[in-house]
Amino acid sequence: MVNEMRRQSRPYVYLEGDIDYKVLDYFSLNVRNGGNRVATKIHLTTADESPIWIRRRMEGPRLTDFRGERVLLSQAFESDIPSLAPNESRQIGFVNHNNWNLGNAVRARYQVRYSDGAGTDYAESLEIDYQA
Repeated sequence: MVNEMRRQSRPYVYLEGDIDYKVLDYFSLNVRNGGNRVATKIHLTTADESPIWIRRRMEGPRLTDFRGERVLLSQAFESDIPSLAPNESRQIGFVNHNNWNLGNAVRARYQVRYSDGAGTDYAESLEIDYQA
């Protein structure tokens, strides 16, 4: 499906899971632009109450002080994303090794709305499976 979108010369925004067993946050839930044009004004919504972890900045002297917080997927989608270049991705949530539960599969249905540089609007209804 992504290859077909690339041939159409348009952005194509979707969620993807990325697994890296070398780091503590080894499942990362990312929003990606798989198309070949810039996507702007990206807005994600979901009615599902699937759990995911996000990073929140902690009060403290260092800019690197973050803590993980388990939230509903809809809360991870609170902020719109201004733009994503072709093949760019941005993490919106994660599941770390302490919270990985192979018996707790989640199927999240979501909607994504976005525009391209010419002002054409797009809307997709998609789903993704992950372990929460």
